[in-house]
Amino acid sequence: MKPLILSTPSRVVSPYGTWESSVTAASVGSGNHVFELKLLDDEVYFVEVRPKEAKARYALERVKVDGGEPSEVVHSPFNVRSTVHEYGGGAFVVAGNRVIFSNFDDQKLYSATGGTSVVPLTRGDVDSRFADGIFDAQRNRIICVRELHPERGKREAINSIVAIDLDTVNESVLLSGNDFYAFPRISPDARKLAWITWNFPNMPFDGS
Repeated sequence: MKPLILSTPSRVVSPYGTWESSVTAASVGSGNHVFELKLLDDEVYFVEVRPKEAKARYALERVKVDGGEPSEVVHSPFNVRSTVHEYGGGAFVVAGNRVIFSNFDDQKLYSATGGTSVVPLTRGDVDSRFADGIFDAQRNRIICVRELHPERGKREAINSIVAIDLDTVNESVLLSGNDFYAFPRISPDARKLAWITWNFPNMPFDGS
């Protein structure tokens, strides 16, 4: 048996910070990509990042699990993106026949029913952000992380887990007192709630 000979690519030595990479900004930012997949019955909902649209818009789409073409649930100019804890995530939740989502420009929650019917749910005069929503069908409400910024630049944000009634749009605080909250999850019988919480100076991977 002949030995396997692997060719070694030629190497170029360059001064620090001047070497050329095959991974360019254009190659990373030019194509669409999807994340935040959520399954509901026979449909998958997901966020698609579109770098070529204004503000690299995050579009919300859905597709049948057995195939077919995706359809857009939330249309431009809405941008389905949260900035809770600055890096965001968990920007939408499917609640029965509608979708509740965070809009990037004003960080308000909106309710989308059908293709074009979009109405605001939360107030515009309060600097608040929302993420990690789940639907509590028994009580017709969503439970999510809320981040308040009462005095931007003067004090830290106030984080809590709140319930938002979808009939009255009233917000009630379920958990508060710690610096950060994430991932509220309701039990199958809707009687218990689990979540993750942590405090300064920890990051969640240090201690939570």
